[in-house]
Amino acid sequence: MISNTLVIIFIIVITFILTFMLKSYEKGHKHLIYRIYYLLSLTLIIWLIALIGMKFTNVNSINQLYFWDSLTYIGVAFAPAFSLVIALSFVNHYEKMPKLYLAFFVIPFITNIMVWTNPLHHLHYVNFSVLAQEVIFGPYIYFSGLYSYLCMTSAVIIMLNFTIKSQNGLYLKQAMMFALSNLIPVIVSALATFKILDLPITATPIAFIVTIILHGFSISKLNYLSITP
Repeated sequence: MISNTLVIIFIIVITFILTFMLKSYEKGHKHLIYRIYYLLSLTLIIWLIALIGMKFTNVNSINQLYFWDSLTYIGVAFAPAFSLVIALSFVNHYEKMPKLYLAFFVIPFITNIMVWTNPLHHLHYVNFSVLAQEVIFGPYIYFSGLYSYLCMTSAVIIMLNFTIKSQNGLYLKQAMMFALSNLIPVIVSALATFKILDLPITATPIAFIVTIILHGFSISKLNYLSITP
């Protein structure tokens, strides 16, 4: 299910993200777009911790495994919405997030409720299993999945559209990095959700690790979150 090597990688990634966040916060990077990035990073950390919890849970303890799987949806559902809000905040140079943007988090919130209450209605999972080939999804997961894909692809389009209009070389590099970092988890998640490929449950979070690393590169090398349009 989850190898010892992956657990080590997850621990290293969690340590790296936390260190990066703390150092960035100490440097005074506390304005809106940074705070959203911190929240995005925290959702990934919770996601990875849940996967580590799965590793050390008995395969026959279905209830415990379902608890860890449900916990992953803090990252699964909220990460795409945070990515979209980061893009919107960047191109509009917001110092304070408009209250209207809270609407982007309504479906992720509902998704988490649906997951935690799934035994009552089975709309998210008809049959739960940590083995991809044994999972039978309910109708709701396709709705939440579609919303996540829309958030991620919208974030890419917004950034690329802004870059084309700005005609700025540095913005182009930032946007291409942002586009690549968002497209990777979109593609991987789609392949897993629609069972186009037989991917393990770790495939999507690993893809998001790449996203966070590319964001980190953009921040440190391209000043992605420090440059205002």
